[in-house]
Amino acid sequence: MWYNFKMMRKLILVILIIPISVFAFSYNVGYNSGYLNLTFSDATSVVKIYIGNDETLVTSLNEVSFFVGKKTFDLKIVYNGKTYKTLIGKKLECDLTLISKTATMLTYDLSFEDPFDLPPKIKVYVEGIQTFYSSVIVSKNLIRIKVPIPNDSNYLKFYVEGYLLKYNGVITNTIPIDDKKISLDLSTYTDFEKNLYWITIAARYSGYFNGRPTIKLVSKSAIMDISKYFVNKSHYIFGTYKYFKGTIKDGEYSLVVRLGNFVEKYKVFIYKSLAFFPDIHRQISAEIYKIYTVKPGDTLYYIAVNNNTDVQSLVKINGFEDSDNIKVGERILIGKVRFAPSPDTIIISEGDSKLYFFHNRKLIGSFFSSPGVKGKTPLGKFQIIRKIKNPTLYWEGEVIPPLSPINGLGTRFLQLSDPQYGIHGTTKPWEIGRRVSHGCIRMMNSDVEKIFNLLQIGTNVYIVKDLSSLSNVVLDRIFNFYKSDKFVSKEEKHD
Repeated sequence: MWYNFKMMRKLILVILIIPISVFAFSYNVGYNSGYLNLTFSDATSVVKIYIGNDETLVTSLNEVSFFVGKKTFDLKIVYNGKTYKTLIGKKLECDLTLISKTATMLTYDLSFEDPFDLPPKIKVYVEGIQTFYSSVIVSKNLIRIKVPIPNDSNYLKFYVEGYLLKYNGVITNTIPIDDKKISLDLSTYTDFEKNLYWITIAARYSGYFNGRPTIKLVSKSAIMDISKYFVNKSHYIFGTYKYFKGTIKDGEYSLVVRLGNFVEKYKVFIYKSLAFFPDIHRQISAEIYKIYTVKPGDTLYYIAVNNNTDVQSLVKINGFEDSDNIKVGERILIGKVRFAPSPDTIIISEGDSKLYFFHNRKLIGSFFSSPGVKGKTPLGKFQIIRKIKNPTLYWEGEVIPPLSPINGLGTRFLQLSDPQYGIHGTTKPWEIGRRVSHGCIRMMNSDVEKIFNLLQIGTNVYIVKDLSSLSNVVLDRIFNFYKSDKFVSKEEKHD
């Protein structure tokens, strides 16, 4: 009897449950070729549909279909205060690869195994704050992303809607900004009175290394050890190399820093006993204002002038290799970059057709040059924004290849911040010293190659009528110039 009572109770519970299951809200999902099909049962009020966190649709229909593209996403359905979640699509992956790094910009390729129908939403964060980036769809499998390097963080966080992100083969959203084990800050010091020269090194390393660090200055004929250094607890190595004038020959060297298995090499040029590090130009800060879409007729110079910035900043922020070929519709980052001051200054004097090269306010050398015919070369202050070896000449619709006998740019080109002008070599050396150009400053190929090796991007260039006629007040404004016997004003000469 007791047994039959238990059976009857179970039967009653089953009878009560069945109607609830039959008449409760439910849905079916179909997902094929990027189309999402949803069928609802017993929906008596509106249904809210979310793709990820975005509200996509509010419907009172029993069946809906719409295109979402091929991707992985969380489908969320809200009905009568209840939330139903399910994962749609297979687990898709994409690879993030760092392809270039400048002083201000990181460029990544985002590679997809399967072509996408719609480009996924991409978000980049620095310290939890969403940051600007620009992107170009290279193909349906590849998106190229440019992200400005933040000043106060060592990591970026990437989120690609519907995809798991892989970096160096590991699924992660956290991307280190600098994978290098060693970063170097190089500077020089000169005591001209004692003819004593220093190369100063501060090497920052990540991780650990075994043994003693080795730092060497290497040329084809000599190896010089920088043996005086110390290591502190903050992963810094400080070292100096001291030498007297004339003890190191002019030419190209490599500075080699070895910490265990980590090795970094840097170019060094010695000129008149001074050491120059043209590829080391430290960024102080970069501020991004907005993203700008290139319009017909735009040039980088026009965009910079109209957005309160300069060409050098736009070139650095966007990592442009060829800023002459910006394309209509291309989205570029607008901002301002501040760099550590270059120790070098160039003054071009039209009066005697010479280029004067100063290092730390000291005249190092002068070279004959050819400025433009009268009125063609503008006076004022400029900066070197690009350095090009064996440049191509674009002239009146023609493309003249590098090193062609009719390519008047010669072997080197230093682009000034007004992009119409530059300092370059020549195929007509007999004209150097005369005012014959269309506005650029021409030099002997051997001379322009020399200063090309020595100068940093961002070096200040001043074009003046006549250097010898400038007052010391003007020279002070240029770089706190100390009076010398060679450069005094005409009034002082007369006295």
